[in-house]
Amino acid sequence: MTDHVQVDTPALERFAGRSTDREQEFATLRGQMDAVHLDRGAFGYIPGIGEKIYSAYQEFVDGCESSTTSMATAMGWLALGTRGTAQAYDASDQGAADRVTQAGGH
Repeated sequence: MTDHVQVDTPALERFAGRSTDREQEFATLRGQMDAVHLDRGAFGYIPGIGEKIYSAYQEFVDGCESSTTSMATAMGWLALGTRGTAQAYDASDQGAADRVTQAGGH
């Protein structure tokens, strides 16, 4: 085991960028879901079953919409956290280099 940690901050930034792209893709998908929503009449008016079919459909759609919204939010937070981590490593590395320079190192 070593005490040295090497971080590829450009790779973290690329990952954060892809996460931001996914966030936008989930947000776009969520908007598309709104555009194809079916109303109650699409399931007919068969006594005793039409309402049950619509309710099952609506429950499924609500779950999908909630999950898609949650995934978009998660991707946004993942990108933010990853960028923050990359910036913290860069700042830490720069701080260490500055201390070596101030101490007379090369």
